[in-house]
Amino acid sequence: MTTKKAAPKKKATAKKSATKKASIKKATKKKSASKTTRKNTAKKQEPNIQISQMLKTKTVSGRATLTYNLGTASDGSIYMRISNSSGNGFYSKEWLAVEDIKALLDNIKDGNPITSFYLAPVFVGKSSNNAGYLAALLLAEAVLAPFEDKKRHYVYRGFDKLLAKVSKRKAA
Repeated sequence: MTTKKAAPKKKATAKKSATKKASIKKATKKKSASKTTRKNTAKKQEPNIQISQMLKTKTVSGRATLTYNLGTASDGSIYMRISNSSGNGFYSKEWLAVEDIKALLDNIKDGNPITSFYLAPVFVGKSSNNAGYLAALLLAEAVLAPFEDKKRHYVYRGFDKLLAKVSKRKAA
């Protein structure tokens, strides 16, 4: 005669199922808690910024026109932001401190090319267009230059021209 061993398997399966459900609940709780924490820490106080220039440039692809602002805070620090796009893509209108962008780009070894994805950490907003649009702004301001060997790769040139432009505008 054969003995039935199906019943113990069902118990083990039920046990696994209960354990799996419990671990999913725990993971969901952890995930939602971490999302809340990220959202709370991601919000940063925007300084009071006086717009000094409103400029336009093409996106890296050339399909849309970006309007961007250069501005200064009361403490003299320089900021930039994307204020409009003629395209359909989403983007963040947050002010970016030029010194934060400079600190990020200063970590690049001389002559090493970067892509726009390298610029993503300066944004709190997470639109996928942000970094590419910032690359277009930095190309327009001669902070970045196209890398001759690869499409959509850039070489860091420095902020000298941009800082001189803003300083000249302040003096006027």
